[in-house]
Parts: sequence; C-alpha cells; structure tokens
Amino acid sequence: MAAIRALHDHLWQGPTKDEAKLRLRLRKAVADLDRFVRARGMIVGATGPILENFRRRPDGEKVFDFLHAVANLAAAVELWRRDPREAHEGRARS
Repeated sequence: MAAIRALHDHLWQGPTKDEAKLRLRLRKAVADLDRFVRARGMIVGATGPILENFRRRPDGEKVFDFLHAVANLAAAVELWRRDPREAHEGRARS
C-alpha cells in the first residue's frame, strides 16, 4: 500500500514535509485494511491513538511494523478468498 511505503520513506529516508497529510493517508489505509480483513474496527482501534499523537520515534516504527504485518495478512486473505485450496497448498509447500 502506498501509504505504508510513504510511512517507511518518512521514517528511514527523511521526514515528509506534510506529516499531517501522511497521517490522513495512513488513517484511510488503516480503515481500508480493517474493512478488507473484516477486523471490525480492531486495526483502526489499535492504531488510532498512535496516529493521533504521532511521533516519528518510537511510534512510527511500531506503526510501520504493525501495518506491514496487516498488509501481509490482507494479501493472505485475498489469496484465500480467491482460492482456498491454493492458499492451503502454498502453506504446505513453505
């Protein structure tokens, strides 16, 4: 997701000029991920307070790690929804 990559760049390649705009993009990405994996607001709830009072260190790294893991989960959910058998076989091969 573009917002997660933008957060990565903000943290490790230099701060974004408009951090408030980045936070808005992240909130939208979080809401989209939450809806996609059907987390019923748990992802939004977990990141909301951190994004509200955002600090690059240490909050940014924690948010990035969490969202990166959730994005990987979303990819697995998409594979499972498309073809559960393929998702299971992929797991067995690994």
